[in-house]
Amino acid sequence: MSVTTATRSVGRSVRRSVAVSAAFAVLSVPVLAQPASAVDAAPTTISIPGSEAVVVGTPAVGQVLTAGLDWPEGLTLTYEWDADGVPVEDETDADLDVVPALIGATLTVTVTGNGTGYDERVSTSEPTEVVVPGTLQATAPGITGTARVGSTLTASAGAWTPADAATSLQWYVGADPVADATGSTFVPRAADVGAVVTVRVQGTRDGYNLLETSSLPTAAVARGAFISAPAPTVSGTPRVGSELTAVTGTWLPAATFTYAWKSGTTVVGTASTFTPTSAELAKTITVSVTGARDGYTSATRTATANAAVASGRFTTVPVPTLTGTPRVGVRLTAVPGTWAPTATLAYQWYRAGVAITGATSSTYVLTASDLSKVVTVTVKGTRSGFTARSATSAGVTVAAGHLSTAPVPTITGTVRVGQKLTAVPGTWAPAGTTISYRWYRNGVAISGATLSTYTLVAADLGTKITVVTTGRKTGYTSLARTSAATATVVSNFASAPVPTVTGTLRVGYTLGITLGTWTPAPAFSYQWQANGSAISGATSSTYKLTAKDYGKTISVSVVGSKTNYVTTTRLSASTAKVAAPVPALTTDGLFAVGSQIKPGTYVSSGGSICYWERDSATDILGRDAGYGQRMVTILSTDTYFYTDGCGRWTKYVGIGSLSSSSPVDGVFVVGVHLKPGVYTTTGPADPAHTCLWIKLSSFNFGPQDPVIYGEPSGTSTITLADGQRFYTQNCSWKRIG
Repeated sequence: MSVTTATRSVGRSVRRSVAVSAAFAVLSVPVLAQPASAVDAAPTTISIPGSEAVVVGTPAVGQVLTAGLDWPEGLTLTYEWDADGVPVEDETDADLDVVPALIGATLTVTVTGNGTGYDERVSTSEPTEVVVPGTLQATAPGITGTARVGSTLTASAGAWTPADAATSLQWYVGADPVADATGSTFVPRAADVGAVVTVRVQGTRDGYNLLETSSLPTAAVARGAFISAPAPTVSGTPRVGSELTAVTGTWLPAATFTYAWKSGTTVVGTASTFTPTSAELAKTITVSVTGARDGYTSATRTATANAAVASGRFTTVPVPTLTGTPRVGVRLTAVPGTWAPTATLAYQWYRAGVAITGATSSTYVLTASDLSKVVTVTVKGTRSGFTARSATSAGVTVAAGHLSTAPVPTITGTVRVGQKLTAVPGTWAPAGTTISYRWYRNGVAISGATLSTYTLVAADLGTKITVVTTGRKTGYTSLARTSAATATVVSNFASAPVPTVTGTLRVGYTLGITLGTWTPAPAFSYQWQANGSAISGATSSTYKLTAKDYGKTISVSVVGSKTNYVTTTRLSASTAKVAAPVPALTTDGLFAVGSQIKPGTYVSSGGSICYWERDSATDILGRDAGYGQRMVTILSTDTYFYTDGCGRWTKYVGIGSLSSSSPVDGVFVVGVHLKPGVYTTTGPADPAHTCLWIKLSSFNFGPQDPVIYGEPSGTSTITLADGQRFYTQNCSWKRIG
């Protein structure tokens, strides 16, 4: 018997199973001779010889495992591969490709053998080691290109096994990865100058461990060089005041430029443009442009020299205009307009085409010499390095001037016959204006009145005066101004004597006035005065003296007024002081009320002792007796009044002399004879008698009159109010508050 190997299923025929004899010694089993007598007997089976099945190969992804046997050839073999005891689906060949799904499992193979003359044999291998990920293989990546700023480097990933492994790239400058530099190309940057560049490749495949490879480093990165750096050109005309522009052309890559404009070897400008000044006149201007870019070697290019700088030209030379009214005395102003470029301007004014001496400013005040002439101005512009230019305005014909200030005159002085009036013309302008005068009476010129002053005469009485001032100046239109009219001219009275006061200076009497003779006769008004102060309402030609006038001097002010005459006031001399009223009774006796004495309140001067009665036809209605001043009110219903030892009785009219103390005895009115306030007494003046005081409700002294009284034997205090009636006997009082 010979041992053979089984053939793998269709699709796996690319690989033949390794003959078992390659792993194990081939076994030879001798054929036993059968006795001739047994030919026709039934066949006999035996067990398949050989060792148990084994797994040949490394249990790693990407490897092939093989079921190993040393069984006889010619057997029919079947295979079952198990992962951790679970059959691997569709794996029934002698070979097993290790795939990622098997990672972490242990593998076994079970082989079933059948053959003629053999019993079926089933053999299962020992488990393998745990299946692990496979290992990728690769050659080192490479970099092509020049390590220079701006130049492109290209990376190749190398050859990888398995070939379908996925690869990714990362560029490094020095030891640092470049952010986002994961493509197959990389352009070194300015910051990379001096550093080396490498590329690292990572390979990945399902079921395989990651593998990273690195290229060899490049040379140190060098500075870049501009691909294109053309020489600049200059646009513009080389002329003072005209702008020149440096045109750089197209640099590759783009650069940042600096400029150096030169006059000879002197740098005169560093901007992209340059405007020649007078300093560059007749000189040649060139420009050098230096292009710079970070990480690149700077390059300088110089333009071909232009022609020499010519004199500048004013691009705008406006015709000047004139502002102001062309009139003598008016200031004209030259408006030069806007010169381009700016210029230093000079002016010359002309009269009828002839230069006016000294008229070289931008303004000119027209004079009398310019009247009816045509005036122009020429403006000349100059600028260093430029050709001077001039422009002349249109002419204006000069008219007569207007006096710029012509005030209305005013008149000062007293508007009264015999007084001098003065015309105040005010300040006229321009200076040198002469003023003339003409006076008018009610609008009619006064003959000969042509001075600045005028003395009023009798003919002016009752009229109003004005004055006209006229201003004149050569080259100007004359102008007249009329003042406001004065008030009506008045005159003083020829005679206005001081009045005198006539009449009896006693309360109750009427005073009159002696006016004297006024010329001419006026209308009079009056004001009576007491002690120099006006008496309210006393404005008649007579005045009746009242109690308020007692003890005062009287005077009168007389005002005389008449149309066209000065209202005149005259004040009389003051009289002597006004006396008290005439006494009503001067003797003792019984007097009939109504015929011999009128009803009313009376005050007596007092006697050694005063006694009085108010009587009816049959009875005593009221009475009083005592020392000092006494007072009584006689009623119209009384029949008689009796008095004895009282001296003179005078009608009480509210006059008296305010005192802060009272005599021992008397009757008084507070506010007329005594000051209101707080009074005190030390008691009876005569210890043999009682001190008596009474606040009276009236001076009737009738039994029905209410009273408030006291009879202090020692110190006592009372309060007296204005208007109260007060009676005191045998005690004196002193005001203390």
